[in-house]
Amino acid sequence: MPDLRRALAQSGIHPTGMTQGEVWEIPNPDLRLDLDMAGARAAQQKRRPVIVIEGDERCRDAYALTVLVIPLTSNLNAKQATSLPLPAGTGGLATDSLALVHLVQPVLRRSLTAGSFVGRLGPDEVADLLAMLARLTGMV
Repeated sequence: MPDLRRALAQSGIHPTGMTQGEVWEIPNPDLRLDLDMAGARAAQQKRRPVIVIEGDERCRDAYALTVLVIPLTSNLNAKQATSLPLPAGTGGLATDSLALVHLVQPVLRRSLTAGSFVGRLGPDEVADLLAMLARLTGMV
């Protein structure tokens, strides 16, 4: 199934087949972050990896215009109690990264474009992200 999803993404077809835990790169301006304000011009050109955190059923909803994501950063100095370290190679990431769980947000699905699929996190990493998100939102 990941090969089909990759083919759909590369063809430019709207990726309603995405699943929780997938890593995609989206244009930096599509996110609402204060992390990149110092280099605003450079940040406009940048693409940022994000993790789809929306549940699979909602991911398959062809009428949903947005998807919930957790942005990633390679700036390891941004580490907080609300970020989860992900080593290079995890989910197709090229560098050590931090999942900024406290910055979970919706993005337009059209931000996930052809060729922007990076990979998929393993079940343990997804469970860690969901547990941290549940703690942050007071659900546990």
